[in-house]
Amino acid sequence: MSKLSRDISISALADLVHGAASRWKALALLQAYFDESGTHGSASIAAIAGYVADQATWSALEAEWRAAQPAYAPVFHMSPCISGHREYHGIPETERHDLIVRLSKILEAHPVRAIWSAVVIEDWENEAKDAAFLSKFPKPFDLCFRHIVWQLRNWSISHCNGEEIAPVFALNDEYQKRMSEVGAAIQAHPSYLNVLGGLSFYPPSKVVPLQTADFLAYEVCKHWDNHVYGPPITLANSGYRNVFVNATTGHQSGGCFADLGLKNAICQFKQTGSFFGESF
Repeated sequence: MSKLSRDISISALADLVHGAASRWKALALLQAYFDESGTHGSASIAAIAGYVADQATWSALEAEWRAAQPAYAPVFHMSPCISGHREYHGIPETERHDLIVRLSKILEAHPVRAIWSAVVIEDWENEAKDAAFLSKFPKPFDLCFRHIVWQLRNWSISHCNGEEIAPVFALNDEYQKRMSEVGAAIQAHPSYLNVLGGLSFYPPSKVVPLQTADFLAYEVCKHWDNHVYGPPITLANSGYRNVFVNATTGHQSGGCFADLGLKNAICQFKQTGSFFGESF
């Protein structure tokens, strides 16, 4: 099977998930790190992260991203690239580091908007006890996704005349059902009927730009894990912080719900019944 038949170009995907009348064909390519308890494995941070841009921007970035991948690892995976596992086994650390920095520079060079939302799991377990709050946000993912959608709507209004955005998630059987349920509930809200398109799920091996979401989601989790818990920064446990800066500088929105921020969010919801300035 040829490489062309295995992959779905970003332009073809945009045509597939957008209506014919759509001018901008904006896509949000997203990755989530969580499971049904709210975390992935022993992770301390649950997060959703990725990028949003129109079709033309994604197409230009896709070409550069493809060209940057080495023959031994044509599909980029952030975690094994940093740790030297799987397809990166035996590859010198300096070479792996150079690849990560080179990819971060590609992200920096294109007007893709980094969007992300994270929750510190320990703080969630300590603070998220209000029944009304939990009825709307039963798990950290629900809060992250609601925050992501709010950011997508703001980007749509600012950059593509309020046109519908199609969120595309990296495929993972562990949480696809949960995302579909939450996405359908949010899409039905009057504020999002004309902004949030239906969720799609594809493996990053088929939709190359989804690998950018894997890059960012990993870095968001490591960035906030280091910010909250302060482990020594090394390539093995945190990546390079300049990579996070490169990948988000000038084109980002997001936030982490931790300690005081999470307390304030819950307090706001209890007092007003709203979040992100909207009622439910």
